[in-house]
Amino acid sequence: MIRKRSQMTCACGLALVAAGCNLYGSGGSSSATAATSETTGETTGETTGETTGETTGETTGETTGETTGELDPGCDCIPMEADEVFPSPPTCGAPLCPVVNVDCLDGEDHPTELSTCRTQYGTLAVTNPDAVTCALTALRDRTEGYLQWESSPHDQFSDFGYVSILADGRAVGRAWYAHDLGLGAEDAVLAELDPVMTFDDCLAAADETVRFFCLVDALADEVIEVCDAGWTNSGA
Repeated sequence: MIRKRSQMTCACGLALVAAGCNLYGSGGSSSATAATSETTGETTGETTGETTGETTGETTGETTGETTGELDPGCDCIPMEADEVFPSPPTCGAPLCPVVNVDCLDGEDHPTELSTCRTQYGTLAVTNPDAVTCALTALRDRTEGYLQWESSPHDQFSDFGYVSILADGRAVGRAWYAHDLGLGAEDAVLAELDPVMTFDDCLAAADETVRFFCLVDALADEVIEVCDAGWTNSGA
């Protein structure tokens, strides 16, 4: 909104000008009235037309056009979650395999956050390796449906996630966690899956940690769309 500051031409007001209020001496009433009329006509007509019309047209039209849009259809089956609510599974498709269950243990065999098991300081124990094989096969074959995984789900440091494989071969991935008092969910992102050859290599790998992280890291790095934004709560 553009605010305009008005100026009073006559201290007595326009009504008193018409009644004969004269600030300019004898015979000045008509001149003052004429001057007022001309000034009002020029200022109102030109300023209103140029400022209001142009500014409203440019600002409103351009901003609305740029910011209004729809998500990629690949996001249609991803629930839009409120903050501090753990994500729900996709609303389309069906689970393709049993939930992959692992435990990530620190150097003293205590459950810890999953990222530790990407380093030398953690050890990953896979409870159901057949479920990992099932998941990797579905990713390689681009089978429509979704896969789920969880790490130490009943302990102080728990991690969860899913990969939803779409009919066009793309996928949506999401992860969330409960680490002590800290809770959070990552963005739900739409991306291409890693190449088929990658999953062939994963299936052939003997190391269960390598195989499991092939599932967790199944999406390519380039994000096509953020379907639902993530959130964090430090518990402080």
